[in-house]
Amino acid sequence: VKTVISPITPVEGEYRTRRFQHVAGEEKTVTIHKEHGLRYRVDLEKAYFTPRLGTERLRVANLVVPGDVVFDMFAGVGPFALLFAKRGAKVVAVDKNPIAVRLMRENASLNRIDKIEILEGDAGQMAERYENFADHVIMNLPHTAHDFLKQAIWIAKDGGVVHYYAIASEEDLYGRDTAFVEEAALATGAKISFLYRGIVRSYAPHQYNIVIDFEVRKP
Repeated sequence: VKTVISPITPVEGEYRTRRFQHVAGEEKTVTIHKEHGLRYRVDLEKAYFTPRLGTERLRVANLVVPGDVVFDMFAGVGPFALLFAKRGAKVVAVDKNPIAVRLMRENASLNRIDKIEILEGDAGQMAERYENFADHVIMNLPHTAHDFLKQAIWIAKDGGVVHYYAIASEEDLYGRDTAFVEEAALATGAKISFLYRGIVRSYAPHQYNIVIDFEVRKP
């Protein structure tokens, strides 16, 4: 162990960052994380990343087949997107945080992945450009992903699958977010079928990071 740091804030702000205090060793927040045969350069203070989603990333990767088109709306440093691209998917990865985008490009180079389109910007504003585009849409923005559900449905192809993440209380694990999905489908005229609901990890006392996978059928 070269560095020990401790978080002093929750994830906060538009870029989903958090602040840390130095405890011991070298004073730095940048490191290399290894996961599923890939390496990721991460800056824990300037771009969101958690290793606790490693099992979930692999679960979704196992649903993606070579040639599938994937749109990662909130890609961060690329742990979902690069894993899919390495397995032969065509990937468009978007993030608003310029530091996350820079790190994602570095990580693509670090892992010798060139079949990926990395974009800096607001995925919600890009949705019209990518209407009916993707076999899989990744929505890993658990606190506010519900605000982008209509855009995700637009991006999905007829028969495409949206992987939606949220933070939910144990008293109502899936009810609130199931309703969000149904409202977005009604607003866009799409029909949806729920494929999977699951707990990804504990998040806080009596709160969980959940995932809802649903298939989109276009009129």
